[in-house]
Amino acid sequence: MRLVGFDVTSDGVIVGEFCRCRKQAGNDEYECTTVYSNVIIRKPQDVIAFPEEPLTWSCQADFRFVDTPDHGPFERANAWGQVHELPQFVTQLEPTIAYQGGVARFQCDVYGVPKVNITWKHIKSGSDRTNIGKDRISARHVVLPNGILQIHNVTQEDEGRYKCIASNSLQTVRNNSATLSVLPQVMSQIPASEPYLMQGPVSQRLLPGEDALLECLVEGSPLIVTWSRKDGRPIRRDDVGYPGGSNLLIRNVRFSLDNATYRCQATNPQTGQSIVAEAKLDIMSPPVITHAPSVYHKPIGSRIRFYCVATGMPQPQIRWLHDGIPATIDDFHSHMIDNDYVISQLWWEDKGIYQCEAKNDAGSAVVTAAVTINKYDDKEYPSHVTNLTISSISSRRMRVTWDPPDYLPGPVIAYHLYCRAKQEYSRVIEKVVYTLSFELTDLEPFTEYWITVQCFTEKAPCPRFTKNVTTAQDVPSGSPEFSLASESPTTIAVTWDRLLRYRANGIIISYGITYCRVGSVYCNVTMVEGNLQEYTLHGLTPNSNYSVSMAAATEIGQGRYSGNGTVATPRNINETTPKPPLHLQVVPVNHTTLRVSFQPAPTPPIIEGYKLMVSLNLANDWATFLLPLDTMEYYVTGLGMSS
Repeated sequence: MRLVGFDVTSDGVIVGEFCRCRKQAGNDEYECTTVYSNVIIRKPQDVIAFPEEPLTWSCQADFRFVDTPDHGPFERANAWGQVHELPQFVTQLEPTIAYQGGVARFQCDVYGVPKVNITWKHIKSGSDRTNIGKDRISARHVVLPNGILQIHNVTQEDEGRYKCIASNSLQTVRNNSATLSVLPQVMSQIPASEPYLMQGPVSQRLLPGEDALLECLVEGSPLIVTWSRKDGRPIRRDDVGYPGGSNLLIRNVRFSLDNATYRCQATNPQTGQSIVAEAKLDIMSPPVITHAPSVYHKPIGSRIRFYCVATGMPQPQIRWLHDGIPATIDDFHSHMIDNDYVISQLWWEDKGIYQCEAKNDAGSAVVTAAVTINKYDDKEYPSHVTNLTISSISSRRMRVTWDPPDYLPGPVIAYHLYCRAKQEYSRVIEKVVYTLSFELTDLEPFTEYWITVQCFTEKAPCPRFTKNVTTAQDVPSGSPEFSLASESPTTIAVTWDRLLRYRANGIIISYGITYCRVGSVYCNVTMVEGNLQEYTLHGLTPNSNYSVSMAAATEIGQGRYSGNGTVATPRNINETTPKPPLHLQVVPVNHTTLRVSFQPAPTPPIIEGYKLMVSLNLANDWATFLLPLDTMEYYVTGLGMSS
């Protein structure tokens, strides 16, 4: 099929027409008939990003000749058109202040398709209005190609309101007005002679053929503004202008001529003071394929490497196509890091047209190659191996056995065994075997593998025969990573992540949680189900430090415990009144001393110490002694005799 054109509907939907083309006998012309019409190709979602550029759609078609089964040439048909957009303002104008003799700047951000033309209106008091446009540029008023208004050597006459007017073939729209206030130069904090950069150049990335505009709006008097390239090469003279005297405009940029860093330098010739501003122009260049793939005519089982090298700015991305669709990537087909495409073992489905497509933001390039297969008599191709059997020896070892093919046109030279786990970037095991069995070792437990066995004869290889098998489970080789939190005096919440596949070594059926008070020789173990990822431990002691560890288990057994994590349970804030001590005893030691002893309560609350109070005959005058928490005995001295 071939894309022959498209239209843009009023609501911005792209509608195309496809034709089916057939090569006419005896010449190189194609006869095309319409097969699909009014087909929606795409909806223009990215118009805002590139509002003034044509949007290009491409269709790639596969032509098959009527009189031969071979592929005809791949062709690329392009259609282009512009999606019309009414002018719309992106931002509103902002009021600004300028000083007499200085500079002022207004920026009008607007997009629309076709290209928007911007003019300005200066509104003074009353009905005094002045139009400022690209066709009416004074020595002081400059409208840049992107619509920015610059006012040089500002005077009191420039004060007033400024309005941006944007128009294209669809509509004219007006932005809000913004006020320019002009103040005397003496009010400026910057000396008139000192160069001051109001707006410097901005780095840009451009397509070839676009225009580059670099601003350099500087205040100061007198000033000399010059432009140069940082690499020391001169700026080209053709298609280069300096609007307003200080800005740089390069039309129809080219990568070979204009890709560089540009410097704007403003200098006061009287004082020698200067300022410098830089910006880089990155000129993109479309891809150029410098090393194209070859055409191959190979027998079954051959190894093919397609080379494709492309240059461009930015560096192109390489994509490989096989018969018009993305090329296969699997165990026998690889897109290499150097962008080559490798078929490690050619098979029937690999024949056809291969294309290397290089693409970047500036365009694309395509080169084509083909693969055909040397075809022998069908009787010369053996059948695949039979009775492929895979037996598990352990979680890391398997034995693979097979029988020769039922049909062999000649003796088997060798067998090729290929083994790889289904996971991406897994290790590949390839062996050349001369017997009918092989033992695979160093496998991963509980992992699905593809195992392929293929025989080779003098004429051709036999078809690949593949089976999937999963290795046996084992005990986990890792322990869960967990976190602890205690939000009540008697509980600890334990949360953990599931073990990664290569650490679980099977289906986790349970977790063991070991916990004990720090310093205690007794620990508790709780077993929880393997589908959980959180559990709360209950019945703990308030205001205590606990040590916790975890282990995971499969049906084979439990793995090792993790390192210990610690957490403290909070105080029990509900028990605010301490219980009184027990077994209070008061024994006279001598005529003026008493020994006081006691025992703490069996289940003490959170206490910080004890208060001992002594009074003579229960009088109101009490003597108070504050005892530390670990003091259970105290001597009261200095008492009166016989009291």
